[in-house]
Amino acid sequence: MISILSLLFESIPEHPDTLIIRNEFYSDGLTQRDIYNYYMKNKQKILEQTKNREIMIFLATDLNRVIVKRKIKDSFIRLDSSNYDKIISGRTLSIISTMNRYENFGIIDIDYHDFNVAKEATAKIYDYLYRINKNLKIFFTGKSSFHIRYGFDMKYPIDQIRLKLKDILQDLADKYNINYKRNKEQPNLDLSPNKYRGGFITPFSLSIKGLQCLPVLRNSLSTFKQVDAKIR
Repeated sequence: MISILSLLFESIPEHPDTLIIRNEFYSDGLTQRDIYNYYMKNKQKILEQTKNREIMIFLATDLNRVIVKRKIKDSFIRLDSSNYDKIISGRTLSIISTMNRYENFGIIDIDYHDFNVAKEATAKIYDYLYRINKNLKIFFTGKSSFHIRYGFDMKYPIDQIRLKLKDILQDLADKYNINYKRNKEQPNLDLSPNKYRGGFITPFSLSIKGLQCLPVLRNSLSTFKQVDAKIR
């Protein structure tokens, strides 16, 4: 059996042609080489996003099989320029950042199984929020949904941010579920990442599908497709 710790410190792939992902987006699959090269190319972007944050890593143990690693030797994982090349490997499928106790932003996760419905909801919610606050960013999560990052003018306790966002979104409660579990009826505006050590996919990380978590401009949202986030 492969040691989980050895997966974390495998670094340069010993078996670069080993397939890690095969799905509807990558019919020929993604190899350890593909994933390793992607993360090395985007090292600075990832480090900028994970600075001063604890992270979790989705590690591929076999084709389309992943585990979550939260700690190394009983310590939460943090990335920096001195350990990035040691921790990130061809089996590092996805990097999840976590919230600190105080933040100057919150995340609204437009959670729905249908990509086109999620995209339409994201546009409507963004337009609604933009009338209140122009400090907004949209991120494709690399799966079927989107995050709207809502910026504040100062840092607040993360639990307070969750309550602020819930209040702001109340006028949409007749159209969307707010902070409930996903269902097939309508998109859920999930606020659960907004808690201490709450997880959210790191911008420019890959998702477990091998698609990039990318910023998407509002005026590009209608034409954005999942395949636009492929790494090759």
